[in-house]
Amino acid sequence: MPLAAAIHSHSVIAPWLDGLLPDDHTVRRAWGRRFQVPASSPFALLATPVGEEALAARGRVTWLSDADVEERIAALSSAGAA
Repeated sequence: MPLAAAIHSHSVIAPWLDGLLPDDHTVRRAWGRRFQVPASSPFALLATPVGEEALAARGRVTWLSDADVEERIAALSSAGAA
């Protein structure tokens, strides 16, 4: 994201946010269903609640180890290749 501008338009931000998400639309649809947000909206898919109150509303927090993260990334990679 260019830092030269103090304000960025939707036409700049939306593609940049879209690039942060997986290219596989099956994964995006699964995330949309899981978090009850539109799978076509990068803003919705990337939005996260902030604070303890928001965490409590979503249930307990499960902290992941580095190995857990690696395992999940590998699973996503293999799901995208299938």
